[in-house]
Amino acid sequence: MPLQPDELKVAQRKLSQYLRHEDYVVDLILSEDVVLRQFRVLQGVRQPDRPAALALASFLLHHQALFQGKRVIDMGTGTGIQGIVMALHGAAYVTLSDISPAAARNATTNAAHFCRANSTVNEGDLFNGLEGHADLIVFSHCWTVDGHIEQWRENLANCERGKLIHRFLSEAPEFLTQAGVIVMPYMNSLGSANNPEIQGKHWGYEVVAHTCTFSPMTIYTLQVPTRACASKVTPSNRSR
Repeated sequence: MPLQPDELKVAQRKLSQYLRHEDYVVDLILSEDVVLRQFRVLQGVRQPDRPAALALASFLLHHQALFQGKRVIDMGTGTGIQGIVMALHGAAYVTLSDISPAAARNATTNAAHFCRANSTVNEGDLFNGLEGHADLIVFSHCWTVDGHIEQWRENLANCERGKLIHRFLSEAPEFLTQAGVIVMPYMNSLGSANNPEIQGKHWGYEVVAHTCTFSPMTIYTLQVPTRACASKVTPSNRSR
């Protein structure tokens, strides 16, 4: 079901706030013991010190079994906050990937400062430029285009129609290991077309919901049930 006009306006207003800022440096407080100091945020890249980004980082800190000792893709990485959190807390190797040149530059700068040894940065649309298989993919699917507001509006339109999430869910199994997992955040204002629980089940994924204590966001984990499904995923009564 597409977003209603009033819902779309709210989403546009909220998401545009992530992009309208100058370059700045911030200390990201993720817990009493975990602070990412001097974290750089470039102009036109969504802000990592917003509640949604911090809530996802907190979720990953409290679910380290998802990524410890594993290969990870942080897709739609933005500044790199989620991938860097995982690289610093036990991930074997992290690929920070984003379609936006500004985000790729930002993630490169932060990765060089925090986790140069076990990370790399990829600039590409979804899985373009990526090789091999990951044990975990973290995908913030409605925030994957930073930079110019025109790019962002086009991305939101694709999200509003459910185009982006269906592309991702159809392609992801080819890049996951047999027991691979996807983590996706979601807010109700983004509509059912972007709901990982609804769309994931249509594509044959097993889906588990996790509520966030300090955010209205829900975080979903998705897993393809069998390798046979992973080799060729097709939707069942696909929702548009």
